[in-house]
Amino acid sequence: MKKAAFMFLISVILISQMSAATDLILPEEDASGFTLINTDTDEEYTVDENTIYKNILDRTVFVNRFSTHIVLLETGNREIVVMYNASREEIDRTLFSLSFEVSSPVLILSGTAFDREIIEETNPSGIYITGALGENERAMLRRKGIAFTEIDPSSILRFHDDGSIQVINGKAHPQEGIYITCPKCGTVIYVSIPY
Repeated sequence: MKKAAFMFLISVILISQMSAATDLILPEEDASGFTLINTDTDEEYTVDENTIYKNILDRTVFVNRFSTHIVLLETGNREIVVMYNASREEIDRTLFSLSFEVSSPVLILSGTAFDREIIEETNPSGIYITGALGENERAMLRRKGIAFTEIDPSSILRFHDDGSIQVINGKAHPQEGIYITCPKCGTVIYVSIPY
């Protein structure tokens, strides 16, 4: 009986650890930072220009700032590059050094224009971008086999420990368009509704 209770307790602990996640709240336009929340402890941390190199959220996330609006987050064995409101000049200054630091990261472009050079230099495993991509950009990403999701600026991205990413509240403007999941590739795209 004690052995069964012990195994049950171990199972509960393992399951609770497997369900751990980190929420990244995408910044609004012209925001000076973004917020991360540990879903287990509800600990909240705002990554702003004062955060250069730091372990946060019970040391589960390491923040490495490359420039004012370009940040590398490392959590477990996952790399997440967040570019929020980054200008073309800022991207040009940091892209070369960033390319040496990352290997197939998740790329989040919030308030940052899509750029083919970013894709070539970072070789992302997936892209989350606020706003809509053009047809040429979508075609290029599909050819390269890079999953992409077009999301609203107020969305929350939940990074699970198992490597999966969930978009929370990604449909803030249903009157302007809809989100469609490709049945074959699983890519989520935003399709604007013409007036």
